[in-house]
Amino acid sequence: TYLDTFGGNFADLFIQDETAGIFVFLDQSVSLPAVLPGQVVEVSGVSTPGDFSPCIADARIRILGRGSLPKPRRLQFDELLGSSEDGQWAELEGVIRSGRVKTGRLFMNVATYGGTFLAIMPNYPENWATTLVDAKVAITGALAAIFNDRRQAVGFRLFVPEPSFIHVEEQPPADPFAIDPSTTISVAQFRPQGHLQRRIRVRATVTAVEPGRAFYVSDGRGNLQIQSASGCPAHAGDLVDVVGFPGSVEGRPGLQDAICRVGRGHSTSLVIPVPADEVLPSIIDSDPTGYGLEAGKKYDGQLVRIQGKILHSSRGADRYTVVLSAGGRTFSAELPSRGGAVDKLAETGAQVSLTGVCLVTFDQYRRGQYFRILLRSPDDIIVKERPPWWNLRRTLTALCITALLFTVAVTWILVLRRQVAQRTRQIRELSLIDPLTGAANRRHFDEELRAEFQQARDSGAPLALLMIDIDHFKALNDSEGHQRGDEYLIEVVRALQSVVTRRSGLVARYGGEEFAVILPDMPAEGARVIGETIRRRVEHLQIPNAGIAPGQHLSVSVGVAAWSGKDDGSPANLVSAADRALYRAKSLGRNRTIILQRNAERTCA
Repeated sequence: TYLDTFGGNFADLFIQDETAGIFVFLDQSVSLPAVLPGQVVEVSGVSTPGDFSPCIADARIRILGRGSLPKPRRLQFDELLGSSEDGQWAELEGVIRSGRVKTGRLFMNVATYGGTFLAIMPNYPENWATTLVDAKVAITGALAAIFNDRRQAVGFRLFVPEPSFIHVEEQPPADPFAIDPSTTISVAQFRPQGHLQRRIRVRATVTAVEPGRAFYVSDGRGNLQIQSASGCPAHAGDLVDVVGFPGSVEGRPGLQDAICRVGRGHSTSLVIPVPADEVLPSIIDSDPTGYGLEAGKKYDGQLVRIQGKILHSSRGADRYTVVLSAGGRTFSAELPSRGGAVDKLAETGAQVSLTGVCLVTFDQYRRGQYFRILLRSPDDIIVKERPPWWNLRRTLTALCITALLFTVAVTWILVLRRQVAQRTRQIRELSLIDPLTGAANRRHFDEELRAEFQQARDSGAPLALLMIDIDHFKALNDSEGHQRGDEYLIEVVRALQSVVTRRSGLVARYGGEEFAVILPDMPAEGARVIGETIRRRVEHLQIPNAGIAPGQHLSVSVGVAAWSGKDDGSPANLVSAADRALYRAKSLGRNRTIILQRNAERTCA
């Protein structure tokens, strides 16, 4: 039913008789005949479990003649998720969302009822990667499961022998930009079941651009986030025609797999003034009804003007970030650029007015957690009030000038020192906290561990350390996106902090998806109990991880190490011991707590 060769060597081969289909591994040392789809063959070999499902290995093939391919079974998406159809000859209906050529093969992303799948074809017309986009098709091919390192099915692919097995039921528009325009407000509205979504065209004004990620548009009635693999040469204020597939982009209505064309003219979008405490009002935490949930979505995606006081600013590889506070809320503003013009504007302590697109981050219950403002240019930052003129340098200068007025000078010094100390404390607190999760950062962890280690050495009290790693977190990021991954990191930290309070220890983000917990005055057995409590608390969150397999949930592995102040040792040795315990927990299958002691190993799972 399917054959694909790589550089003259057989690579992928499926055969099928009246009972089922199966994958064949070919013996590369044997001279084999030219096998083609549709031939009747006799295969001898050895049965094997294969990488996922039963296969034939060390195969020899003898061609018996030409035959007719089996009648394909037309299957629905949900029938294929259980992987029982692996290797079978089947037909699926769908709409081609995108196409790309890689390693000499055409990869097509196809949307069908219930989900999407990948169709792979080794022989194809040269222009099919673009001309078939938005075509409604019936595709026939051999099904192959997509599986993880635990041999669990997480999706499927359809291997298509040649173009004749793709039947175009509805041609795509000759000119996608000639489609009748739709409004932004119509995207993601209710539609009856049984309707495969085709591309639509929206004419709107670009409100902001996030290079390499997305851009945002508005037509005055609604707002959309646009995902485009090919990018769009538009800038804020440009009038654009966007053609794409309606769907959800990072949790908000948008167009996926989009293309765009910049039109003539330049437009100014309506800017909505809003106080920071109204973007995420307190009702979202106190009202469990739909009114509370909707309150946190009102300004999501809107072009807003908001004021705040700058607490901190930082320059990243591709963006400039400013942290602000106003109305009891802390939020951030990002400018996707490294322009030096921002430095003077983003002065700590300045009161500024910002204009940009408001982007709210939601938890798994669609409740607003925090928000950021996506700026378009440095002109979107307007300084309303400069920070106080007095600082430490000017204070020292003033002391030299006013040495004769000793009493007055001392009064001024006390006032200014208090201000400087307060600002230093604020900056230090910000520098010791992980901005995403609110846990202590790596720097805070290192300082705290050294201090607690010295105190334990002086007093002879015990000291314990937990190293915690989220299992298969990369698979979750790959399947659900980094924004959803960030939300799950926040949930995990909350679970850790519900077990370990500030009085009983320190919860720190050690790096990426790895966390550390310092437990002063805690013996080994007590630390093991706390580690196991944390593991169970995260497990009870029931956070889905479809990147591993459907129905699987997020879990953590915990490594425990303890040290007595009476023994020799160092902070580095304690971290190394906890790391070894964590590595042991992961090597034993993850989702367990391991404590490695000198003469014993204890496991909880």
